[in-house]
Amino acid sequence: MQTYDHHFLEDPFRDLKVNAAMVGISDQRWEHVTEAEASNEVSIQSRMREKQFDVMPIVSAAGTQEYFVTAVWNDYSTIVRKQIGDEDLIPYDTDLREVIRRFAHDQRHFYFLSGPKPVVGLISIVNLNCRQVKVFLFNLMAELELALTTLINRHLSDADLLAMAEGRTGDFAQSRQSYKEAKHEGVDAPFVEYLTLPTLINVIISQGLYKELGYSRTRFEKLGGLRKLRNDVAHPARSLVIDQPSCVKLWEKLQLLEEVLARWRET
Repeated sequence: MQTYDHHFLEDPFRDLKVNAAMVGISDQRWEHVTEAEASNEVSIQSRMREKQFDVMPIVSAAGTQEYFVTAVWNDYSTIVRKQIGDEDLIPYDTDLREVIRRFAHDQRHFYFLSGPKPVVGLISIVNLNCRQVKVFLFNLMAELELALTTLINRHLSDADLLAMAEGRTGDFAQSRQSYKEAKHEGVDAPFVEYLTLPTLINVIISQGLYKELGYSRTRFEKLGGLRKLRNDVAHPARSLVIDQPSCVKLWEKLQLLEEVLARWRET
């Protein structure tokens, strides 16, 4: 007898895996210079400025062993030729979370990717703005909003929430208006589903529900900092990372997000 029920139970987003190779660029597709071209630094500098490339690999018959890099990131007035060292390399299958951590902690803007051969690709902080990264983060944000909604549903009814929204302004008032309009049109969804992330957080704070997750009020209030991340990943045209400091902020928010989800899963 054929079994097929497991197909109905699979969750492709539960443990969404993204690695450096999925985010970076392969040496089969990157723009590079040959060993012969590498002697003309003026031409390469002009090319890097025109393309806005801060890193330009040098590919020789022996493979990729050197590269040109701007002396100051995003400043194309000076480029430097360097040898690829161990500090420049990470495995091509490095988990995305570890990639972000290393960019933040090591204050790096790029890494060459190693694999079946010493260098198989390149990843830069600019690549963190790609679709794969945003899908990974949006998946976590969606799980967070569902978790907060479920937590509120355990303790508060629609009537409780509507009473709390009475006389409020801002997001809470807008959610209440949207809920009433939907009700008028025959949509029978609970009010909590209309609340924005900041409102969900504020409701949990006002009712002390953060204690169920083992948080202090002060610590839980830090989740308010996730609002911008949520908005950025929900709008594909927005950049998540523009420089190394913004990569540090992304890492801090990812840690905060993972912490609350870990606590939720233990309840």
